[in-house]
Amino acid sequence: MSSFKPIVWRKTILVLLDALKVPILQVLLTIAMVILGRLVLKRVSVIIPLSLAVIACGIWTTTYLARQLRAVEKAEKGKKEDGKKKLESESAAARRKVLLAKLSAPVRRLVAGVSGLMSIALTLAVLVSLLIREEPLILFIIGYYLFLAAWIGVEFWDWYNDQYILREDRIIDITRLPLIYEQRTEAPLAMVQNATVSRTGWGVIFDYGNVLVETAGYARPILFENVPHPQRIQERIFQQIDALAKKQRTEQQAQVAAQTQQWFAAYHTLVGGIRDVQFPVQVEAGQPFSIKWRVQGPAGRPYRTWLVWDVVSRQAERGEYRFAVRPYGRPPYRGTIAEDPDGVGSGLHAVRGLIPPPDVSNMYFRVAVQFDGEQLIYSSPEMSIRVAERYYV
Repeated sequence: MSSFKPIVWRKTILVLLDALKVPILQVLLTIAMVILGRLVLKRVSVIIPLSLAVIACGIWTTTYLARQLRAVEKAEKGKKEDGKKKLESESAAARRKVLLAKLSAPVRRLVAGVSGLMSIALTLAVLVSLLIREEPLILFIIGYYLFLAAWIGVEFWDWYNDQYILREDRIIDITRLPLIYEQRTEAPLAMVQNATVSRTGWGVIFDYGNVLVETAGYARPILFENVPHPQRIQERIFQQIDALAKKQRTEQQAQVAAQTQQWFAAYHTLVGGIRDVQFPVQVEAGQPFSIKWRVQGPAGRPYRTWLVWDVVSRQAERGEYRFAVRPYGRPPYRGTIAEDPDGVGSGLHAVRGLIPPPDVSNMYFRVAVQFDGEQLIYSSPEMSIRVAERYYV
């Protein structure tokens, strides 16, 4: 199971603040008008400056959204006139911006209409309240600021929903418009060819911008739009690409090693060989130890097996070298390959009670096996056991 935790990026908070600039400024305008009204018109109820602020905010919202709608319509008209040439010359970010603006146009028209109607209704209500009473004004004021709170909530939802995700082996771009539109683009990291960083305007100062990820075989590039610290994101993507390539190489090498081991096991099963030699890496002088091994081959074949020793004395560590060879450390074991339940013939052997002499520092050995009528086979490589001196207290 992979321990890699997906990394999720979102657009910089400055994008959210830019989307919320109108409602935030309207709240500040309302506060300023209320304070100014209390200072200038002390005897007038606070409802009057609040009403005037809401009228101004309603007209502001209507004109702001109307300008945005006109810009979208103008862009659409220009695109139809210029045709395919302009579409190809536009960047991925520009095309996405136009698409999202076009999809959100109906909602913006609705918001502009509601805001305009509320400002007109509130203007009439102010005139009526001057003659009659103030209760209708309170309802309109509460309604408008609930509308403003909903606007802020939708813009935050829209900002939070756009996610750019880096997984262990994939890169994902998710763009959403609440309840209207969702686009999900993803590609394997192995297909990524390049990642380009671009910053413009305020992005150069506040370190945010776009990361365009180009992939092989995918017509649509993956765009991380207006993300903070884009160069760090680019470096993280490249790091994960390198880590994934290294992991894949390691897995391939492990697969090749496992396959090679299976081939050798099959070879030893057919022609006979030595497997699963178990021995201690270090023993204490004068203390018994054991060595186990398995002789494997076709079932029913007789064989002999034994240990071949090379022993180095401790005098070699003091400048004197004595080398002893014992070609038959123990009498040969005789046996016949028995068939295991899995169909593979094998014979398990063990030498127990081996006691290294006190003057030995290292013991080198191999396992030997000879099937009747065939050449002698040795285990490879040579195995070593370190003999530690025994101290008496």
